[in-house]
Amino acid sequence: MPLDAFSGTYESELYGRFDIVVDGDALRVEAGPAGHLAALPHCNRDTFLRDWGSVTSILDPTRFVIGPDGIAVGFENGSLDRATD
Repeated sequence: MPLDAFSGTYESELYGRFDIVVDGDALRVEAGPAGHLAALPHCNRDTFLRDWGSVTSILDPTRFVIGPDGIAVGFENGSLDRATD
């Protein structure tokens, strides 16, 4: 799928807003009101690895939920639960 199919604004009841942005040939996430940045390198199919870029950061699998039109409608992540558009 093209990266544009994953980009957009997602909301979590617990954590707030996440903007998924195409950045060249990769994705990045801007999280919360402060816009905390994380890289989202591709892992496979609809799964990316969230990397906050710190020494103590563990790459965390983030799986996008794909709607019937082939565009992401949300994502699931063990530590963040679920966010939807």
